[in-house]
Amino acid sequence: MYWLRFNESYLYHSVAMDKNKNVIDDTIGQRCSNGCVRMNIDDIKWLYDNIEKGTTVFIN
Repeated sequence: MYWLRFNESYLYHSVAMDKNKNVIDDTIGQRCSNGCVRMNIDDIKWLYDNIEKGTTVFIN
């Protein structure tokens, strides 16, 4: 539903949804992609609304 790109092809994004915005995979906190950060919808919406383009991202 919401996403922010960092480090070229990696994203912070909401849980996986179909084209009708129905959650199809609500996995959070487990490795389930090749580098993206999957977040709860409320959390990624906050980032989407509040983080400015060009903000530095540190991944540890």
